[in-house]
Amino acid sequence: CRNFEWQMCAVRGLLNWQGGGNIAFARAPKTMWLDGYPPFGHCSGWTDAPCNDQIGFANDDIFYLEVCLFSQVCSNAQQMFKLGVGDRFVCDFDRLGFEELKRQLLEGPLI
Repeated sequence: CRNFEWQMCAVRGLLNWQGGGNIAFARAPKTMWLDGYPPFGHCSGWTDAPCNDQIGFANDDIFYLEVCLFSQVCSNAQQMFKLGVGDRFVCDFDRLGFEELKRQLLEGPLI
């Protein structure tokens, strides 16, 4: 929840030292692999401490989550997949996309 809150602050340009609504990616979204590698829930990416698969998420997992959330709430999300590392992205907030994402999250997983 805190990460999603942080992302919504980024969309609104409210992060300290952000410089408006600019969002820069340390890893370009266009470089994401959707073939299951690295595996979800497996420690990968940088960490400053030993990683335990049983009690947290890896940096790579969080990156996929962030891109997924931006793709739901930004009407210009397709532009993210054209960016290079460090390129600036300004989200065109999509209120309907946000409301749909909110509905899905509150509804919970379909089992």
